[in-house]
Amino acid sequence: MSVAVIGGGISGCVAVLCLHQQGIETVWIKPTGRLWNRLEWPESISWQGLERLSDFIDLETFVHDHGFPEHVQRSCWGSDQLLSRSKQRMSRQSNDTQLVNKAALVEILSRKAESTSCELIRGRVEQIERLNKTWQLQINHHDLRSVEGLILAHGNGPSIRLPGSAKATTTDILQCHHWILSTNKTEAALGNTGSLVEACPEGWWYAATLGPNKISLTSFQHPTTITASHGQAEYLRNHLNSTIHLKNWIQESQWRHFQRPRIFRLHCQCREQFSGGGSDADSPFWFRVGDAAATLDPLSSFGSTNGIWSASKAAESIGSILNNLNSNASKHYNNAMQRLHHTTLQQRQQMYDLEQRFQQHPFWMHRTPA
Repeated sequence: MSVAVIGGGISGCVAVLCLHQQGIETVWIKPTGRLWNRLEWPESISWQGLERLSDFIDLETFVHDHGFPEHVQRSCWGSDQLLSRSKQRMSRQSNDTQLVNKAALVEILSRKAESTSCELIRGRVEQIERLNKTWQLQINHHDLRSVEGLILAHGNGPSIRLPGSAKATTTDILQCHHWILSTNKTEAALGNTGSLVEACPEGWWYAATLGPNKISLTSFQHPTTITASHGQAEYLRNHLNSTIHLKNWIQESQWRHFQRPRIFRLHCQCREQFSGGGSDADSPFWFRVGDAAATLDPLSSFGSTNGIWSASKAAESIGSILNNLNSNASKHYNNAMQRLHHTTLQQRQQMYDLEQRFQQHPFWMHRTPA
């Protein structure tokens, strides 16, 4: 019995690796583009999530080579006061996080997954049909492939319509700007590495140092019409002026060299149903994992952690179904994902409710109760 994994991101890679670990025949369909190779993307991932990868990568080596030093975590939320806490580089507490280069993590996991015995097909799934006991996939407009199970891990891209599954419900839309600033200083203050979350009238910022000489800046705003000025250094300077602590941090550290931003819209959404089938031998089964199941507001910091957890959990559920260990594995996965998303939405709303300084501004009016 074969299972198809659709998607080449972090959840797709983890799903392929976990299926291979259980000896399940896998067809991996991944896109040809490699956007992550061109990005340095700081991602905060829980140690609980990273530990799930310990069977596939050497975590100590990975964190040493691709983890970003983080000596302090700062927050300016709900008041003008800056709250700081020191951060240990290799803290493995279950509720703690590690800041890593997500681009490097995806690349390493992708190479590991490609080295397995999976059948790799580069391309795009155009259509999925159910035929009796199987799913028939149309790939690249002409290639047809039949499988008994599906893991949908195609991220936050164009939706793949699955017969009989519920549509996605959009919970929010954020406009995101991502810049990288750098400095030519030869002797940087290593103790100044870390991260900062700061709310401002237009939205909120997430800043994270990429080592001592570069910083990643991401702003999240209410969707507006993107103009040519949004890609200019002057727009960044004006936008930063509405912050209290972030602009001072940038000035003191002399991050002056500006890279043109990446501008995109993030559609935060979830599915009412995250899995289906598998209750009897005649029904083909399917699972949605990572962003293909629930795209979370970055404020939660759970995006990649959820991608790792859901992909490994879906693979475990498929193993239980195929080995006749648990005919309700699909239902249990669906219930677990529903609980996780419900909790995440509650935590998100609690965070937005804490910020009362900017209630009259459009961004906060859309995200806090009247």
